[in-house]
Amino acid sequence: MVCQQNCYYCGLRRDNANVKRYWLKPDAIVELVRKAQEYGYKTVVLQSGENDVYTITDMQCIISKIKELGLALTLSVGEKTRLEYEAYKQAGADRYLLRIETTDAKIYEKLHPGMSFKNRHRCLIDLQELGMRWVQAV
Repeated sequence: MVCQQNCYYCGLRRDNANVKRYWLKPDAIVELVRKAQEYGYKTVVLQSGENDVYTITDMQCIISKIKELGLALTLSVGEKTRLEYEAYKQAGADRYLLRIETTDAKIYEKLHPGMSFKNRHRCLIDLQELGMRWVQAV
């Protein structure tokens, strides 16, 4: 996984040099999900570090192909624009996992250098308004 963020608590953070970084091509993602379906999985979570490796069109294609398999799909790909969230929902994504460790803006921004609590809150509001069920992992 490749992440552009540097959240202090995260093992995938940008400055952690001890992590093997990778990303999969869209067809490889769909093939792995197909194998999961063959093993009897009914839901999958696509999780990655925050990055712009996949375009909106790439994500829509990945999502729609997974949904064609009849699986429930949760995305955990970080802070995105409202347009991106809307595109993911229209393509068939069921849920969105977006961590929020604290609602104290100062603590949040200390844990997430270069990020904004206001933007994270905007993301959550966008997801809610779009009717995307969101999951808060603790």
